[in-house]
Amino acid sequence: MQELAEALSQEDRARAMRSLEEMAREQELMRERLDASLERFRRAAVEQDFRATTSEAEELARQERALADALREDVDPGARSGQQEELATRAEALDERLEELRERLGQLGEEAAAERVAQATERSREAAQEMAEAGRRAEAGEREPAAENAAEAARAMEQAAAQLREAQQQMAQEQSDQAREALERTADDALALARRQTELGREMREGGRERITALRPEEASLLEGLENLASRFQEATRGQVPGSRELSGQMGRAMQAIERTLQAMDGPRSFAPSPLAESDRAVEELNRLALMTLESAEAMAQGGEGGNPAGEEEMRDALQQLAQEQGDLANQSGQILPMQLGRQAMAEQAEQLAQGQQAVSDRLGELSDQPGSEGALGDLQEFAGEAAELARQLAEGRLTPETAQRQERLFHRLLDAGRSLEQDEVSEERESEQAGAFERGEVMPLDPSQLGLMPYRLPGGEQLRALSPGVRQLVLDYFERLNRERAPQGGGDR
Repeated sequence: MQELAEALSQEDRARAMRSLEEMAREQELMRERLDASLERFRRAAVEQDFRATTSEAEELARQERALADALREDVDPGARSGQQEELATRAEALDERLEELRERLGQLGEEAAAERVAQATERSREAAQEMAEAGRRAEAGEREPAAENAAEAARAMEQAAAQLREAQQQMAQEQSDQAREALERTADDALALARRQTELGREMREGGRERITALRPEEASLLEGLENLASRFQEATRGQVPGSRELSGQMGRAMQAIERTLQAMDGPRSFAPSPLAESDRAVEELNRLALMTLESAEAMAQGGEGGNPAGEEEMRDALQQLAQEQGDLANQSGQILPMQLGRQAMAEQAEQLAQGQQAVSDRLGELSDQPGSEGALGDLQEFAGEAAELARQLAEGRLTPETAQRQERLFHRLLDAGRSLEQDEVSEERESEQAGAFERGEVMPLDPSQLGLMPYRLPGGEQLRALSPGVRQLVLDYFERLNRERAPQGGGDR
């Protein structure tokens, strides 16, 4: 017992130093992950603001276009001056938001998108000036000049909205390309690490215990390489890849496999699992990581080619996108109705809404033909028919409060259908089943190992108290492993 304690004490200091080094490395890795998470949150906030400002510019352009048409029809243009002043105020507020967005994009290093936003800001300011002039002329009763200013304001705001959409698409495409390149690079790096782990395992088999101990720094370097790989991957992809959570989990499993290999290389063979077996497991996990990243890269490439949704996740995303488009249409109808436009202006707005509603119907019809569209998604064909009926009514110029309400209901139904795919539905309805025949098995008595009796008894309390806390814990761990390995064979006091 004393010899065992002395042997454990000799390695106690070395193990403590290695544990401190590993702890410091883990803390540094955690700090990098937190920084990457903060970066993703900042980007998510900017992308949300990007979408909101683009949507506001599109709404202003539509309403200004409708107001220009209404000014040409109205006998008394002065009645429209208040509406024009309200739109001008909103345009000025949009200018401020666009300036803030440009600054935040610059801070994220998205210089190309920031430049596009700056151009859109210039168009938005031109639109605001034209709106203000249209309001003044409308109040003065100058119908045609006011309508011309309003039309020019609508054109400038449409250009601003188009530039914002292009900036969004360009930034999204660049991020997608970067993520796909990061996936391919990660797969190559994971394969290289797997090859190196295979080489280390071969050297362990050919060498003795001293050679295994000498290889420990190289194994630790392998772990550091995998941690760097994970950090680069998170920074490059920002979680915007198919199966990002599963990939992160696999990286964690590969790290754990290498860490177990390091632990097996530390102590005597009787105290730890074989480093050769742990090395083989690490190779398996690294190869699995490479395969998963290649599959994700292929999925992104197929998605970029405009393929039809095939999986449940893609189907859900497509349905959520359609719900957003339907919500935009319902919102547009709700904004147009209170403006009390003339017959011609209302007809033109209804026609534009009909085109958008028909596009939603067509896309729903395509989704209903895809595999996996049944069940939790609801009847997509029914949704497509409802959207087509709304498009027909709008094409006939029937933009009424009832039509807007039906658009709103369809929006909520699409939202519900998309949410039904976010998690498996569990039915609360109870179903009774008749008991069937079963075979009665013989109940056998439990043997000592199944009762939890230890083949090897722990040292006595006095012996354990004579050891230092660190050595005491190592002794307890040692006997626990012995008992766990020998338990199936049975045994008694020894």
